[in-house]
Amino acid sequence: MLLLLLPILQYGASVTALPPEVLDRKALEAKRRARESAGAVDGPIIPPGRPAGCMNEMEASPAAGAVAAQKALDRAVGEERARAGLCLGVALGALERWDEAQNAFLRARDAVPATHFASRARLGAMAASAALARGEAATALTILEPAQVDAKSAQDNSLLGS
Repeated sequence: MLLLLLPILQYGASVTALPPEVLDRKALEAKRRARESAGAVDGPIIPPGRPAGCMNEMEASPAAGAVAAQKALDRAVGEERARAGLCLGVALGALERWDEAQNAFLRARDAVPATHFASRARLGAMAASAALARGEAATALTILEPAQVDAKSAQDNSLLGS
């Protein structure tokens, strides 16, 4: 899980700064309890372009986050598909559904424009981490090859190292 977490943290930080309430576990738990008591098991649909909201939902309840992310992905077009796919992959990873998480990250990577090398590299690294989590080292290496090319194209040595 740690291998999956490192690129996620890097990607999340590059998309937007997380609001303070994301870091406040008590606030997240209170939100989750309020949603459950109101009968909102599925949670809200993630607004496109709001990865922090997506991560809030996933932190509160990975299962509800996965449902909300899938709904957002179904509605998303263009680059919005990358953000919804990222959230879906994170939620599925938290549920240890590694094969599905890998596929979500790869679909998210493929929704990113070809010239956004750093984002493509990070999403590829997340997909490879999901493959490693299920014991598929050969698959992970196959996924990492284009991620390495993207990281080199981004000219980001720390990304290349990770």
